[in-house]
Amino acid sequence: ELTKDGSWGGSLELIETETFSGASSVNFDDLGNYKVHVFQWNNIHLDDNRDMNLRTKVGGSVQSASSTYARAMQVGNSSGDQDKDPNLDRLRLSAQTGNATGEAINGFLYMYCALDSTKYTTFNQHLTQIIYNGNFEGNFGGGAYKVNNTLSGVHFYPNADTLTGSISLYGLKETV
Repeated sequence: ELTKDGSWGGSLELIETETFSGASSVNFDDLGNYKVHVFQWNNIHLDDNRDMNLRTKVGGSVQSASSTYARAMQVGNSSGDQDKDPNLDRLRLSAQTGNATGEAINGFLYMYCALDSTKYTTFNQHLTQIIYNGNFEGNFGGGAYKVNNTLSGVHFYPNADTLTGSISLYGLKETV
C-alpha cells in the first residue's frame, strides 16, 4: 500500500552516507523518525588485525558503561566459530579485519526500536570480511543495547587506529 509522499511501505529511504579516510570514528546523529534502520557498510578498511565496534548515543553522548551491551554471532570460516558475550561496554561487530589489498568489511546492520524509550535497541547483522591472515569469513548475528532509552545516534569505531570506507544509513518506511 502506498504511504505519504508516494513511497512504497517497506522501502529503504536514505538518511545519510558517510565516506571517510583515516577516521578514528564515524558518527550518525540523525536517525530520522523510523522504527527500523539499516546501515550498509561498503569496503571498510581497518588497520591490521582490528575489530569494528559500535556504541549508541543518548542525548548526544556515547554510551560506554560496562554490561550495557550484549552480542552473539556465528562466524562461517574453516572452524565455524561462535562469539558471544552478554555483558559488554560496546557491540563488537567484526574481529581481526586485515589491511592488505582486498581485506575489508562489507555488509549490513539492522537496528530496531532505537527511538522507543520503552524497549531495548536490538541489532541484526550480516557481513563478510577478509581477516588479517587472508582468510574469508562470513558473519551473522545480533546484539542489544540493554537500556530502555531513546537513541540520538550511533558511533562506529575500530578498537585501535583508523578506518576508511563508507557507511550509509537508511530508514525502513512503514506500511500504512
